[in-house]
Amino acid sequence: QTLTHIPTDQPLTTVIHAAGVSKYVPISDLTPAGLDEVLRPKAHAAAHLHELIAEHPVTAFLMFSSGAGSWGSGQQGAYAAANHYLDALAEHRRSQQRPATSVAWGLWGDIGMAAEEESVAYLSRFGLRPIHPDLATRALHHAVSTGTTTLTVADIDWTLFTPTFTAARPAPLLDDLPENRQPATAPSGTVSTPLAEELAQAPAAQREQILLQHVQAQAAATLGLPSRDAVPPHKPFQELGFDSLTAVQLRNQLNASTGLRLPATVVFDRPTPQELADHLRGEMVGGDAPDEGSILAELDRWDAACAAGEVDAAARRRIAARMRSLLAAWTGDPDASRGDLETATADDMFDLIAREFGKS
Repeated sequence: QTLTHIPTDQPLTTVIHAAGVSKYVPISDLTPAGLDEVLRPKAHAAAHLHELIAEHPVTAFLMFSSGAGSWGSGQQGAYAAANHYLDALAEHRRSQQRPATSVAWGLWGDIGMAAEEESVAYLSRFGLRPIHPDLATRALHHAVSTGTTTLTVADIDWTLFTPTFTAARPAPLLDDLPENRQPATAPSGTVSTPLAEELAQAPAAQREQILLQHVQAQAAATLGLPSRDAVPPHKPFQELGFDSLTAVQLRNQLNASTGLRLPATVVFDRPTPQELADHLRGEMVGGDAPDEGSILAELDRWDAACAAGEVDAAARRRIAARMRSLLAAWTGDPDASRGDLETATADDMFDLIAREFGKS
């Protein structure tokens, strides 16, 4: 209806589409309704404008896209798809000899969807620096005046951005950039930290728990969870909500607290808090000599993980025989394993022969 009221002596020549809604939702939790909420003002609106202005003498069709569609952004799968659609629409219009420019913006300073102080501080930690509006306006004018179809405009600190972007997988997108031909390196040397001192003074049996609780606390702080109890030891980090950005943030916090130089991929290489804590223990204190506490802890872990009802009767007898043999070795009492052959079945005997002599 608005288009029908445009005076013929003042025709529509320029269209600017800058609408958008951003929602932080892990892709595993994304619903059709949530996807539509993000696509509608960005992608659907652009498609409608494209159709509605077909009969108007438009010389500039400008769309505000986002870096989320260029390099991806944690928990913004829907928003990335919506913005990438704008880039595709611009290419489509150009193929029809119709004007179009889609600019994928980084972080604007002072104004924009992520101009709040908290958002700027968060994104800056990963190398996205705010662009001054004057510079952004000049870049916009250049893009339109030169007839550029798609481009990305962002102020990026590559020494921070590249390790984050490549934490989960290699990034061919960045390989041709001169700034990334020399990988960023961490400062040399390690430093003593309160955590390292605490581990050095703690009994070996307590070190694993100290490190596990530390990893849980750091992970909870990274995700904004209320306490370390919200981070189960064996739940994968990705299921907890970690993406490449938060994974690198957790790595950075652990580097600071441990004095280590952990790789950017460590959260993906050691995908649960327990595995990561075990890795830190090996790096910080090496292989502890077994003592009563660590051995009992291993037995408790085995007992919790291995229910007798989950294996058949023959397997239980073989496992029990092996346990009696271990008991005999520990106690020095040969009678502790005497029941092995007395209670063995024919299947058990064949298994024993195959195991001991390699025959069946």
